[in-house]
Amino acid sequence: MFGLTRTPPSMQKAWDNGEYSDLKVTCGSDVYDLHKVIVCHASSFFKGACRFPGKESQNSHVDILDEDPCMVHRMLSYIYLSDYEPSTIWQMPYLSQNLDSRGLKSYSTTMHCLYGREFGFINSGCACMTPSSDPSIEQTTFRPKWVPRNKELVPMSSDGGAQVANPLLIHASMYALADRYGIPTLSEMAKGKFFDSLRDHWDSEDFVEAVAYIYSSTPDSDRGLRDTVIAAFKQYMGFNVEDVPGIEDKLHQFDTLTFMVLKEWGKRDRQRTG
Repeated sequence: MFGLTRTPPSMQKAWDNGEYSDLKVTCGSDVYDLHKVIVCHASSFFKGACRFPGKESQNSHVDILDEDPCMVHRMLSYIYLSDYEPSTIWQMPYLSQNLDSRGLKSYSTTMHCLYGREFGFINSGCACMTPSSDPSIEQTTFRPKWVPRNKELVPMSSDGGAQVANPLLIHASMYALADRYGIPTLSEMAKGKFFDSLRDHWDSEDFVEAVAYIYSSTPDSDRGLRDTVIAAFKQYMGFNVEDVPGIEDKLHQFDTLTFMVLKEWGKRDRQRTG
């Protein structure tokens, strides 16, 4: 959904060394030397913190509490670099310049093949990759389930990148975080990355955790990711949530057992109408 993002050298330098910084942001043990002109234009939260009277504006220091430091790192890197990891394989050369352990969660033990446009199939836009220079990471490559067996596709190289274990949960978390900190463009990117990663990651524990998170962390009126989840149930599982009154109200408790039940339900419906 999103094209290549290349960071202007000046923004890259500002993020790398914090030169001429005038705002200190802390989250847990992480410390960032940032620039008000950049973060305040991007985020209504930082704009308010720096504009209105208080210790934040007086000391030019914002302490972020009760947030995951890994997610905060991703959010701040987006403000400067216009992207965050995990992202697409195409972004690895650019994001690899910003390797930072604070931005990483955990690696998957497997990696689905990344294909280009051969034979009309493409999944290189799946936003599940993160830059990695660690040679000890071993990931078994497997063929995506949705690719027809009679298609012999040559996978793209994943050199310089590794697949994370929970891309859907990360993007769902970023969507909610961006909303809390008033960064609408980041909300849209996270929503797009979530959608782009569904085809290869819907049948996973990551999807289960992401659905439960979405329905427990966003207000009922926010349909941004909820509508995407409902559409995914129908497209990939053959289950129409609208056919079962009240079930959407229970998705904040979504678990693996419920996931398996809905998969079987959708399978029976397809067999009945097929």
